Amino acid sequence: MKIQVEVMGHLTDVVAGLERKQEVDLPDNTALSMLLSNLGIKRELAYMVLVNGQREDGSHLLRDGDRVTVFSPPAGG
Repeated sequence: MKIQVEVMGHLTDVVAGLERKQEVDLPDNTALSMLLSNLGIKRELAYMVLVNGQREDGSHLLRDGDRVTVFSPPAGG
C-alpha cells in the first residue's frame, strides 16, 4: 500500500535522509508506529501525528492512500 507522508518542523534536520514530503510503500495493515520507525523517527521526536487530519496513536493501522503528517515538538525561546 502507498502512504503519503509529510514532515513538519525540524525533523528533516535531525533525521538523516528524511524528506519533507514523500510516498512510502508499506505492507497492508502496517501500524503507524512501524511507519515512524521505518522513517527513522523516534517516538519522542514525533510530537503529534495525524492520519487523514485526525490525531492517531502508534497502534493505528494504516490503509492504502492514507495521508500522514508528522509534527516535531515546538521549539523557540
